Amino acid sequence: MADRALPRTGGQQANKDKAQRPVILPRPRLLKPKQIRVAWVGPEVVDSVAMPMRLRAIGQVYGAEILHVPPRSYRDVTARIAGASPLDAAIICSHFAPYITVDAVPKNVGRERVHLCGSTSRSEMEQQVRGWIEVVTAEVETERHDQAADEDQMLLNIVLRGMLSHSKIGQFKHCQKATVLKGVRARHLNVANAERILNENSELFQDTKSSTALFLWKEHNDGAQYFLNPQKVEEAKAMVSR
Repeated sequence: MADRALPRTGGQQANKDKAQRPVILPRPRLLKPKQIRVAWVGPEVVDSVAMPMRLRAIGQVYGAEILHVPPRSYRDVTARIAGASPLDAAIICSHFAPYITVDAVPKNVGRERVHLCGSTSRSEMEQQVRGWIEVVTAEVETERHDQAADEDQMLLNIVLRGMLSHSKIGQFKHCQKATVLKGVRARHLNVANAERILNENSELFQDTKSSTALFLWKEHNDGAQYFLNPQKVEEAKAMVSR
């Protein structure tokens, strides 16, 4: 018996069906804060408990990566810590390894972030690990926030300097967004971040409104056109001269 030919579906009909399907966009993934990395120099077993597993569990709860370094010798510890870099902090169990000093930790880890733990019981040692993680995490987050603020200010200054040097001031001296961000792109810096900063400091130009935004924009056929707010020029000049 001959195979029965399947009915053909017209291309137009197929496209129509496809067009009627709902578009499902993937849910954006939330970015987790970057984990801090801590080297823990101490014995492998304390109070009959394997410390590498305990440290791993504590790290998972407190959002840190804890690297266990057995204190076999000063040279070995130094090599292992150096190989584990970059690190944010270190904990040295001075009771179990009195021969390991803060000098075993690379200089790029601040001395104030190397904690000497003199405890002998597991519970006290773990308590100090948790406390030190909280202290260092707070410091690291503050540093990251300050660095981000510094970067934002640097990007804003680059954009402002370019607009001032090319006299893009007022509604008749406008330019496209790509031109506004040209200086950032030329320096191979974070263009996406610079665009966010531009958006945060911009608003739509309106003849009937006195704006306090640094940048204003007007809608054109080829997209938004940006220019410096004439009322904010002196402030912009002061910002780039700091």
